[in-house]
Amino acid sequence: MSDIEAPLLETNDFEGNESCYIAKSFLDENPYKVIYVLSKFSEHNSYPNVRCCGRKMKEEHHISDCQIDGINLADDLVQALETLHVEGYKLQSITSINNGNYKTTVDYGAGWSYTQGLMVVGVKN
Repeated sequence: MSDIEAPLLETNDFEGNESCYIAKSFLDENPYKVIYVLSKFSEHNSYPNVRCCGRKMKEEHHISDCQIDGINLADDLVQALETLHVEGYKLQSITSINNGNYKTTVDYGAGWSYTQGLMVVGVKN
């Protein structure tokens, strides 16, 4: 085991995008590059233009606890793939990292999974 310790993920190189992280390597000439693309939950407003009891309901901003913003995830994935291409790496794989959650009540329980992020692996050309 090496005495050298390094964080698993370095700060991102994606111009302020906090959704992509590049894995650190201990090798000077590492033929692989691993980028972790973090997904975000979707945001939405509820009660738009809904009337109840003759008056308009208040609009509220919500962040989902189970629905991923797929459009944002696709944009972040494209950014990771472009980084691999510009730095001379060929895409080897994209792996979905899933996470689960559940809620229970007196009468029933419910569980679901969602995409926590994507592991993008490139190999040096």
